[in-house]
Amino acid sequence: MSAVGRMSAGKLCLPSGVVRLSDIVANQRELKLVAQAAADEVITELPATAPRRSLRVAISIEGIEAKFCQRKYGAFGMGDRRSLTGRANFEFAWRTLDTPGSPWIYQSVEVRPAKGETRTIEQFLPEALRLLISKSILTAR
Repeated sequence: MSAVGRMSAGKLCLPSGVVRLSDIVANQRELKLVAQAAADEVITELPATAPRRSLRVAISIEGIEAKFCQRKYGAFGMGDRRSLTGRANFEFAWRTLDTPGSPWIYQSVEVRPAKGETRTIEQFLPEALRLLISKSILTAR
């Protein structure tokens, strides 16, 4: 899975290249670190009355479809090249490691910043993982 989406640039978002998986996450080790940081953040935001216990899960990225635009590309490509609008749809597979033989659960998560908001390419995966953990994994305990 090398190309996972397309990159556009300028006010009209004209095609300017592709988005590769390595642009979003370098390797499995980085995915593990980003997932742990996202889990820590979600758990920290839980209400004080929420039960706390450790939960070991395996998470894999099964697919990504991204469509980004560098709106502030600037004249001759000299502007801000990191601020992106657009969306990314992540296909995850996850399962708990606390229950032997637990099945893989396949789930889609879309990250779409609000109108006028931008993200860097590195911010899409952590946001997707926070959504996956808070809306699915924690509720499946």
